[in-house]
Amino acid sequence: MILRLLLRFARYVLFAVTGLVALLAFYMGAALWSAALPEHGQLSQTHGAVPVSLCHDVIHTDFALPLSHVRDTLPEIAEAVPEGLPEDTAILMGWGDYEFFTKITTLDEFDAGVAGKAMLGLHPAALRIQWTTQAYIAQACTPLALDDENRAKLERFIAASLMEAAPPLPDGRYGEAYLPATGRYSPLHTCNQWTSRALKAAGLSRARFAPFSFSVLWPLDADPAKPET
Repeated sequence: MILRLLLRFARYVLFAVTGLVALLAFYMGAALWSAALPEHGQLSQTHGAVPVSLCHDVIHTDFALPLSHVRDTLPEIAEAVPEGLPEDTAILMGWGDYEFFTKITTLDEFDAGVAGKAMLGLHPAALRIQWTTQAYIAQACTPLALDDENRAKLERFIAASLMEAAPPLPDGRYGEAYLPATGRYSPLHTCNQWTSRALKAAGLSRARFAPFSFSVLWPLDADPAKPET
């Protein structure tokens, strides 16, 4: 009797593990397929006077704009930045899970509990604001082919992601601030999916399903309108 129960339990565990592996494989396959067959943008051949860049690491993507321009077009974000920064300062902006942003800053700090709650949408969303030099952006990030009209569309998308009349979130490390944002993080709405939606608003090529940073980068690398560097 006990042996039969143990065998039944082992069978259920095997089914559960097999199902989880199959689900993860489908998730990764969908991301690869979407990145390899992107939705192409409709871009003007002219480039705006204000540089816009896409910065990324292994798991996350951000947009970068000069601080001098952000002060004019995204004042809510400019107000979160300290006064007295150099004129060549660039502002990085990216959406995501607040707890994930502040508690998992490197892969070495990965916490399954924090990540699991983020996937369930149990934490508030935030727009992370960082500041660095424009020289660093030019060296480390990818320039985007945007005319003034499409750059303005991108800025309106970013502004619309901010939550109105919400209490501020505690700042993280030096060099970054957090503004309350709309939406909730989930496996279907990750930080990179937000970037993908922003790219669509700006008329750039993008993966329809973009849970990973490569999901954002591959369509841009293949975009015929990508500027030469």
